[in-house]
Amino acid sequence: NTEQAAQLFKLAAEKGHPHAQWIYGLDLLYGRNGIEKDENLGIDYIKKSANSKFEGALESMSKFYETGEYGFPVDANKAQSFKDQINDQDILSY
Repeated sequence: NTEQAAQLFKLAAEKGHPHAQWIYGLDLLYGRNGIEKDENLGIDYIKKSANSKFEGALESMSKFYETGEYGFPVDANKAQSFKDQINDQDILSY
């Protein structure tokens, strides 16, 4: 059940789990899996996940800066800096 799973990811995200923060952030961003759309809160959770160096969140942040989505300025340097972090030793992978 995707809606039940989304609620579990939400609980884990609220407790600070980086992978769950990214998933819950995407659910908020797109308003999916029974989670009401809230782009600002979704971006906040994705940023928290990226700060913990979760790979998926770093990829998302890079994409946002590459494309200018969700109010991010197009900034190739910032996009690259998120991509570069993916190669760090302390990255949290999927």
